[in-house]
Order: sequence, then C-alpha cells, then structure tokens
Amino acid sequence: MINLYYKKESTNWNEALPLGNGNLGAMVYGRVRDEIIQLNEITLWSGHKQDADNEECAKQLPLIRERLFAKDYNGANELAEKYMICKGRGSGEGGTLPDKDYDLPYGYYQTAGELHLDFDIGDITKYSRTLNLESGVMNIDLGIQQRTHFCSFANNVTVSKLVGDICLAATFTRENVTVSYTKDTITASEVMDKGKGITYCTMIKFLSDTGRIYKRGDSIAVDSSDELYIYITTYTTTFSTKSPKTRCTETIKKAIEKGFTALLYENIAYIKERMTKASISLPGNKYTKVSIIDRIKKMQKGDLDNALVSLLFQYGRYLLLCSSNDSLPANLQGLWANEMQTPWNGDYHININLQMNYWHCDTANLSPCYDPYFKFLKFVAENGKRTAKVQYDCRGWVAHTIANPWGFTSPGEHASWGSFICGGAWCCLHIFEHYQFTKDKDFLAEFYPIIKGSAEFFEDFLVRDPNTGYMVTAPSNSPEIAYHIPGTDDTTAICASPTIDNSILYQLFTDVKNISEILDIDKEFADKMIKLRDELPPIKTGKYDRIMEWQEDYEETDPGHRHMSPLIGLFPINLITKSKTPKLFDGCKAFMKRRLENGGAPTGWSKAWCTNLYARLFDGDEALVMINELLSKSTQNNLLNTHPPFQIDGNFGVSSAICEMLLQSHEGFINILPALPKKWHTGSYSGLVARGGYEVSAIWDNCLVTSCTILPKFDGEIKVFVNKKMHTISATKDELVIVI
Repeated sequence: MINLYYKKESTNWNEALPLGNGNLGAMVYGRVRDEIIQLNEITLWSGHKQDADNEECAKQLPLIRERLFAKDYNGANELAEKYMICKGRGSGEGGTLPDKDYDLPYGYYQTAGELHLDFDIGDITKYSRTLNLESGVMNIDLGIQQRTHFCSFANNVTVSKLVGDICLAATFTRENVTVSYTKDTITASEVMDKGKGITYCTMIKFLSDTGRIYKRGDSIAVDSSDELYIYITTYTTTFSTKSPKTRCTETIKKAIEKGFTALLYENIAYIKERMTKASISLPGNKYTKVSIIDRIKKMQKGDLDNALVSLLFQYGRYLLLCSSNDSLPANLQGLWANEMQTPWNGDYHININLQMNYWHCDTANLSPCYDPYFKFLKFVAENGKRTAKVQYDCRGWVAHTIANPWGFTSPGEHASWGSFICGGAWCCLHIFEHYQFTKDKDFLAEFYPIIKGSAEFFEDFLVRDPNTGYMVTAPSNSPEIAYHIPGTDDTTAICASPTIDNSILYQLFTDVKNISEILDIDKEFADKMIKLRDELPPIKTGKYDRIMEWQEDYEETDPGHRHMSPLIGLFPINLITKSKTPKLFDGCKAFMKRRLENGGAPTGWSKAWCTNLYARLFDGDEALVMINELLSKSTQNNLLNTHPPFQIDGNFGVSSAICEMLLQSHEGFINILPALPKKWHTGSYSGLVARGGYEVSAIWDNCLVTSCTILPKFDGEIKVFVNKKMHTISATKDELVIVI
C-alpha cells in the first residue's frame, strides 16, 4: 500500500491532504475537534469573456521591428510596452492586486468554500491519518472515532463517513456567498461578477440512521450518531446553463440511492486500476511507521529516503488523475486552492507550467488524463484566431504567456513577460508527442488543424532579419528574463527570435511534415513549412561555452534565473542529443552549471525541470541531487510542491523526471536506466511507457539490469539499449517480449 502517513493533525492548509475526481477537489485537514474540509470545483472562476486584443499592435509592428533590427532596443521596448500588450488590465498583475477586484474580466480561480465540523469529542486514544494513493481514500483513526473521506469519480460527490459517538456542529464559510441551512442540508450559492460571470452552488447533505440531525441557528447540529454520512458536491454554469442547485440536488440524491459502500468500492476499483498500471521500487528503508513530516525533516538533515522518492513519483500520478479527468485541465494548483484570489490567478501559464503538468502523462501510463488538455487546446486555438487577426493581422491562431477558461489568448499586460509569442505553439507540440505513444491516427487527424493553424500564424508572422538573413519572431521574449543592452546601463526583455522560439518552431514545422506523411495529407503546405523551418536561426553556443539564450550573446540580468528556456531543445523537445549534436549537448551542461552556480532553480518547478534536463544529460547523480533539494527545500508537509507558494507543476515535473531517469525513448530506441544514480543501485519498475506504445518493466542489481520485459501495443521491430548493448527484437502486439 502506498500511503501518506501522519501522526499529528494538520496545523494549516499546507498539511491537509488532497482528494479529487477531476471536477471536485477537497483538502481534508484531519483535525480532531475543529475539522476543516476545504472545497474546490475546477470550473469555479470569476471573470468573463473580454475584448483584450490590441488592434493598434499590428499597425506598430513594422516600427517595433525596425527599431529592434537597428539595435535601438530602448526604442523597441518602449513601443512594445505600449502596443505589444493586451487591452485593459489583463491578468491583473497575476492576481496580486490589493483591492480584491472580483470584477477583473480575466478572473481568478477560487475556492468553493470550507466546511467546518466542530466536534464534541472526549479524549482520543490514538491519532493517525493516511491517504492511500492506490484507493484515493483518506482515513483518520482517533481510537474512539474513525473518519473516512473520498471523492467519487462516477457520481461527482465528495463523501465522508464518520463512525463513533458523533456530536458536532457544521458550518460553511466563503466570501461573497449566500448560505442557507435546513434540517440536514447546507446550500451555498452566488451569481458572480455582478451578473456578468457564472453562477455556482455548493450543497452539503448530512445523513444518519441513528442520530439526530437538525438546524441550530446558522449551523447544522448532529447529536448521538453512531454513523454519519456527508455528501458534498459543487456545480457551476461555466459549461452548462442548467441550474447548479438543481444539478447538486440530483447528484446527491443519486449518490445516496447508490449508498456509501457501493460508492466507496466502485471508486477504489477505478483509482486502483489506474494507479497500479505503473510502479517504482528503489533501495532502502520503507519507513512505513514514520510520518511524512518526520521523513521530510530527515531529508533536510541529509538522510537518504529513496522510498520517499518512489512515493513522490506515485503522488504526481495520483494528483494528475485527481485533477485532470473531465472538463478543464490541471491548472497551476491542479484544482486545489484555498483562496478567493489564487496566486497567479490559478490560471494556465503556457510559457512552461501547463506543459509541465502533462510531461509525465504518457510515460507514467496515464494517457487518458490528457483529454482535458487537448480539449482546452482546441478552445484556446479557436479563441486565438481573433488574437492572430486583430493583434497581428495574421492567419491561423496564437496564444501567448497566459490563458484562462474565458478564452484569453492576448499578450499579457506587460511586454517584458507577456509577449512570449510561442506559448500556443509549444502547447501544440504535445499533439504529435502524444501520438508517438498511442499511434492513434484518428487523434492525429482530429488535432492536425490545430497544429496547422499555429503554423499558418507563424508563416505570416515570421520576418526576415536584415542583419542575419534568418526568419525570426520579432518581437518576442525569452520567459521571463531580461538582458543588459550592450553599451548602456539599461535592460530589456524584448528581442528577436530567442532560442526557445526557434526550438519550438523547428519542432512545430517538423510535426506538420511528420503528420502530413503519416496521414498522407497537405503535402504542399508541409513542404513549405520545412522550407521555412530551415530558415530559422540555429541553436548556438557562445561565451562560457553554453547554449545562447538569444541570437546575440547578451549578458542576462539574472544569471541564476528560474527558467531554463534555451534548453527546451534538450527537454522536453528532442533536438539536442549527445550522439547527434555533441557540441550543443555540452553547451547544455555549461548553461546548467552557470545557472545553478548563480542560485538557479530556486522554485520547485524549476528544480523539477532541471531534474528532467539532468536525466537527458545522462547525469543521474545530479538529477538525484535536484530531487533531494526539491524534497528538502521546495516541498510542503503534505508533499505538495511550492514555488512558493504552492504550485503543482513541480509535483508533475518530478514524476516526469523520475521516468526519464529510468527510461528514455526519444532517440529512436528504448534506453533502459539511462540516468541511474549510484544510490539507486538496486530496484525495479513496471508499466512505464516508451514511444511506440511499449509498456516496459525492469529489475536491476548493482546498477546492472537483470530482467527487462516489454509489452508492445503494436507489431514491429523494437530496439532496446540495455547494459550498454543494443538489442533488436521483432515484437507482436500484446505478446510479452523478454529482453533479459
């Protein structure tokens, strides 16, 4: 059993434990007398659709480019900050506005409120709380009372069962909400943004066959119950015009009719079937009787806890399963947020964060969790058509640094970070990458228009740099860093074709060609994209022998910056490899060295990215250093990652990195244990997935593989590199291949 185990009640939200079903989320504190269950629903956003595209930008674009190419960086920056931005307040400074302006059109991802349970309980005889990642069930054992919580995937309710002598008062709290209490039900509802936004409703139903449940002032009281059941759900009008209150009533009624036991075992079977598809075992003490908090403290003192690394891998899988199932994809906090103004709006940052959320989706055997991502990408692409036309007078579609459920695809409110032109294009790269794992041609045909639309935009947007002759993005920026303007004391972020743009577009145009050949379509357009691809600036190395961030070797303002943007060609894109581009491969090492020596990777998600990069550099020992730093410096007591504050992409990113350390397949063959740390000398894994649709399992001892099996989903030839030897094997669909 894979458990998060605690011997003390939580003192704050960062010690509460997450439940979810992709729509609903709950953070259960596990307190003895003053329990809190904090609630979320993934579509619960303030804000509404807005006209943010700046029609003045297209008119000023030639002048911005003229100044940029003339190396008048201050002049280009001045114009970009005036025109290469959205209209209005944009994201509202990422949700940091002090006035709690709930009418901000961009909106905020918000909490659905808190259920407070104030218990009249005697002295407890014990305390333990666990979250089982293979069942999705949280148990709290107080000796004289037991509590069970889970979130139902099939019935869209969060369910609690309390056993013992139960006496409590239940109240609900949330800002800007109307709360009503009846005999056994709490109902909270709101029409948001003064009627311009959504309507939402949370409903909480209490049920007991033995005790008394009744309204007592602004609370619901429960007296002398041996068993108490609580059913909670939330709905909004984000994607439905049906009354949220009606939907809540109907959902809870159906859940009660099914009954707690049926709901529980149905849900356990659902989660277990998905969570047990992949597993990792690493050497060392399993620490089954040591709390997570004590284990983190041990790591902070330098102790090795490989079992905690294994747990972290599965936690990233669990969190994705629980936050990416139905409607919207996992956001900056998955779907767990306890504020009305979630940090950075809790939105979709597409200059790495949304993409990182799904890096492990295929490799960690959770491909169905990709569905909300691709559904959202369609939505973003459709809205981005207007931005392409109005903002730049281009065909196709474009999205920049940030996106939300209301279709925001404009630049941000500051060009320095918000003018990243390739956010949407980066999101598109997941389409062909996902296809390589599934070989689903119907999926590829469905999403090819999204890739083509992005490529069409850049066919129009790219311009020839008179200084170099290359086709470049201008203006753009390398997220989210500035450089010193040569010969001055000034700085700017505005540039032409940073390395990240060139890497993304090189792969985007290549994907167009690959899909054209696979589906036998659109050959003329694909050939044009390859011609355009070959006119992009190349990835280069410069001073310090490192990969250059920009086309000129500017000095960055922050040598220890958290973004590793120029290394995108190493990971997650597959443009830089040791065998094909050795100089660039070494340039990535030099870049990492300089960044980290200057305090780089200060945030949890940045540490996770660095771990993936070290895995691609075949440096397992340094990758493990980054994992240990993430656990000891950027992980909260509930194992959720912190920026700070909490930001979930680090959890997802480190799960991806652990996969990359144990299995790689981006070079045309399956590489077993490509970046194995010496401290992982013995171990095993099963169910990791390689490109081509291969489920791989391996056992190793003394850093040598003793057993390796592959389950292919398709017929064909497999190349496997294991123990420094290449094997070529003929495989038959669904027949286990024994490599060693």
